[in-house]
Amino acid sequence: MSYTTDGLVLRVHGIGENDKLLILLTPLQGRITVAVKGGRSLKCGSLPATQLFAYGNYEINYRAGYKWLRGAHAERQFPSLCSTLDNISLASYFAEVAENLSDENEPAEDILRLTLNSFYALEQQKKPPKQIKAAFELRAAAISGFMPDLDACRGCHKTDAEVMYLDVMNGRLLCADCMHKAALATRRDQARSEDIREAQIQLPVTPSVLHAVRYVLHSEPSRFLAFSLTEDELDGFAKVAETYLLSHLGHGFDTLEFYKMLPS
Repeated sequence: MSYTTDGLVLRVHGIGENDKLLILLTPLQGRITVAVKGGRSLKCGSLPATQLFAYGNYEINYRAGYKWLRGAHAERQFPSLCSTLDNISLASYFAEVAENLSDENEPAEDILRLTLNSFYALEQQKKPPKQIKAAFELRAAAISGFMPDLDACRGCHKTDAEVMYLDVMNGRLLCADCMHKAALATRRDQARSEDIREAQIQLPVTPSVLHAVRYVLHSEPSRFLAFSLTEDELDGFAKVAETYLLSHLGHGFDTLEFYKMLPS
C-alpha cells in the first residue's frame, strides 16, 4: 500500500552505514516513523526533504508493518535553524515537545501548524527567542488539553488587579485575597487528612503579562506572536509559560536543559 502525506521532520536517526529513520509529524496521521533506504547517501534523491526540520510531501510504502520512503519533495527548509547552536537547540526543543504531544494515527494539525509557525518566527527573527519559546509553550499546553481559565478570578470574578496569581495545576486565576483564602482552606484540609496532596504552584502575573498570556491563548494561529513586552515583563511571561507546560506534562526535556545551559 502506498500513500502520500505532508510532514515535518522532527528527528533523524542513522541506521547502519547508509540508511536512516525519520520521525515525521503529519497533519492527519500524527507522528509516524519512516525508514529511508540509502537516506544517508549524498546521492539520495530525497536528501533535502529528509533533513532535520524539513517540511515536505512524502510518498510512503507500507508493507510488513513498516513504513518506507518511496519519494519526497521538500516544500520548505529552515537552514538557519541549524546555523547556530542557539537556534538548533531551541528548534530541537520545539520538535521534542511536538513529538511528545502527538500520537500515531491521531490528527496533529494544530501542533504541526504551531511548530511550523515557531520555526518560521525563529528563522526570520520575528521576535526575541524568549518570546517565541514562551508563546510556543503556552499554545502547546492549550493544544494538548491544558487550556487555563484566565477570564477572571475564580473566587470573586475580578478580571484585573495590580497582581493576579496563576494557580498552575488547577489552571485558574486568583486575586490576592482569593489566593490567600484558598491557601488557608488547603492547609485546613491537609491538617485533617494524612493524604499526600498535589503540590500547589501559584505564580504572580502582572496586568501586562496576564494580557500577553490571554492573547497568546486566544489569538489566531498566525498571529500568536503579535504582541510586545518589556524585558522585565518578558522574563515573567517566560517563567509562567515554561512552568505551566512542564508542570502539566509532569516532566522536562533534555533539549530544553541543553538550551538553558548555553551562554546567553
